[in-house]
Amino acid sequence: MALPAWASPPASPRVSPATQRNDPPTLREQLFAQLVSDRARAIDLAFGETFAPHVTELRVVLLSPDRWEAQHRTGVAVYEPEEHTLYFARRLQYAAAPMTTAAARQYWPWYDEPWRSMYPVVEAIDDALWTTVLTEAARARNETWPHSQCTSLDFVERLPCEMLMQGIAAHTTQIKAPLFNENRLAEIWPDDIAELRARAWRKDDSAYQNVRKYGGYLLLRPLVREFGVARTLSYVAGTPFHIEDNNVRVSALRYQQRAQEALAW
Repeated sequence: MALPAWASPPASPRVSPATQRNDPPTLREQLFAQLVSDRARAIDLAFGETFAPHVTELRVVLLSPDRWEAQHRTGVAVYEPEEHTLYFARRLQYAAAPMTTAAARQYWPWYDEPWRSMYPVVEAIDDALWTTVLTEAARARNETWPHSQCTSLDFVERLPCEMLMQGIAAHTTQIKAPLFNENRLAEIWPDDIAELRARAWRKDDSAYQNVRKYGGYLLLRPLVREFGVARTLSYVAGTPFHIEDNNVRVSALRYQQRAQEALAW
């Protein structure tokens, strides 16, 4: 999304390097924090005001493998909202990265091949920044991100949360819209979730995956088109999606209607 020529660029959060030691950040730590700052700027320039008002500053801390393991962290990045701090695995500071600030502040080119495969650190940082945005938007509405239902053992509770996660990923990391047959809506938004659970309870089942992936994309698509990615994701973070009356299609349409009513103000 390009900004109009007359519009002032949105304000991005102030990103600063920090350590868990008393000594100042090293040059590599400073450069990595600058890359995080550039990617935050890229998000704001691509999607409009995204971080404000909830995220105005961020600390970036790189942790050694020992500290990462001792603090029981998983993946390569974790956001701690109470500290306004993004923790990254230290090895990321050695990853190949865009050579200039101007290049790093371009959002979508890094999601096209071969650049996406050549510079995976960009997507890792973006994922951490989107998690930061969603976490703070959820906290503003007394919710958690990801929503608690995502870890539920109950298929009916977990699936709608996973649909939201998939929908967000589609609109923030995919240059092209996913290809699928929208005429098969009965399979993407099934009218009988109990029947789907009975035959597609495994996560690797194709029917289950189609509902998660394509159903989640369709759930957010009209909202993104009308209100943009940033506003839609802010609403999604604070508003869990639930399956009502055993019907995914009806529930999705109700969720979209409620979102449109809320975002129209």
